[in-house]
Amino acid sequence: MSISDDKAKDLRGAFMQYILGKYPERKDTSTIVSDSFYPLRHNIGMTLWEILENDVSMKNGQKRLKDYFCNQGNRKSPENDASAYLSSMRYLKEFIDSRLGGVKQFIGNGGSELKNATITPSYSKAKTVNKVASREVVLEVKLEKPCCDEVERYLDGSINLYGYSHQEIALDKLFFKVYPANTNIDDVLIKVASLNAFYSTNIRYLFDVANHIVGIENIDTRLQDGDLELVDKIARVEIKSKSKEICYYSFATKYCSRHEPTKFAIYDSFVDKVLCWLRDKYGFAEFRNEDLKNYPDFKRVLMAFIEHFKLHKYSLKQVDQYLWLLGKEKFPSNYSK
Repeated sequence: MSISDDKAKDLRGAFMQYILGKYPERKDTSTIVSDSFYPLRHNIGMTLWEILENDVSMKNGQKRLKDYFCNQGNRKSPENDASAYLSSMRYLKEFIDSRLGGVKQFIGNGGSELKNATITPSYSKAKTVNKVASREVVLEVKLEKPCCDEVERYLDGSINLYGYSHQEIALDKLFFKVYPANTNIDDVLIKVASLNAFYSTNIRYLFDVANHIVGIENIDTRLQDGDLELVDKIARVEIKSKSKEICYYSFATKYCSRHEPTKFAIYDSFVDKVLCWLRDKYGFAEFRNEDLKNYPDFKRVLMAFIEHFKLHKYSLKQVDQYLWLLGKEKFPSNYSK
């Protein structure tokens, strides 16, 4: 049993609207949708359609997922992960059973019944219910399809941000000319403090971070080589005075990007929200929301974004700026996925 890729994308979009309409209190809609289609992207030994046939096949699917995750070797709890994915698939099965007459009928019709399957979301207008209000934001946000004209519009608009261009020039001078290396604690401390101040990365333990960076073996060579694993190495800092480890992921992407902007892209919450929204709208790449917190996956998604929307003429830094400016404009500061 199978359907075309285009129909699978249509199903995904209809399923998203179904979840938004029937379960407006859920804040993890994108994760539910992404997890549900996991067997469509990975060969786990059963197709998605075989899993969704009945309760017995769902249990078999869960076992296949667990075995698949065990073989991957990078899952902390394959059993729990398999259970979580199956929970999402139950929503998909519910949608297909209730709206499309079951998976066999849906596949048999080639997905032709999708146009009548969606639910028009309805929400209480009571603004005191924060979860409902946040879901309204999801529906109200409208982003133009990314294209060269859109990128140019936002990049041109960046000159109107107070102090933005001067900030970028100052950081370029600091990282490229004054203190390009990362072996001296005083030099690195100045870079960490400046980046923290200009980008509001909320680092309280500046010396701990600087000392941690200086202690990373071959850091300058790894930066020059574009070693993506370096981001996680920089991000995880042991705060000795607190006997704990803190992950400064967004800061680490910025620190690497300031040194090698052609090799490292910047992650932040605005970029995250834009990429997830565009994924749900245009299906430019397959990823879970949390995948963006794994830097090699984030870089993969960003490159897929550039490829899908044909933005090859722009540098990584320019694409970063576009996504950040777009997210800053379109998503309110209190919005949370």
